Amino acid sequence: MSEDIRRLPMACSCGDERRAIWDELFRETAVKVGGDPDGDWLNPFLSDITTYYSAEVRIIGDQWMRVTVEPYGSDITLSIDCDRFEHGIAALWLALREHYPDGYRPPDEDDEEDDDDD
Repeated sequence: MSEDIRRLPMACSCGDERRAIWDELFRETAVKVGGDPDGDWLNPFLSDITTYYSAEVRIIGDQWMRVTVEPYGSDITLSIDCDRFEHGIAALWLALREHYPDGYRPPDEDDEEDDDDD
């Protein structure tokens, strides 16, 4: 895990107003990623996160969930606590797009210079 862990504010859907806000964010984001908010939304999110950001997704759950994405070889790890997984994954996907607007590719080990030749 990278040393720079960025925790997003909790995606809490307690109460009608908060739930409406998070539901709207999820629905809009699911459509942007090519998913159907009322059907298959998980596969497009995971496909995009793993394909365009080379990221690992981890979920730890008890009363709430902590969802974490870490692009392989990246300088950051993004994490959010949430009470509904779809709200957390949508917020993390948006944060990835903001941090890496053109996607992310891990450093290619073959491209690294060998310092032993000096």
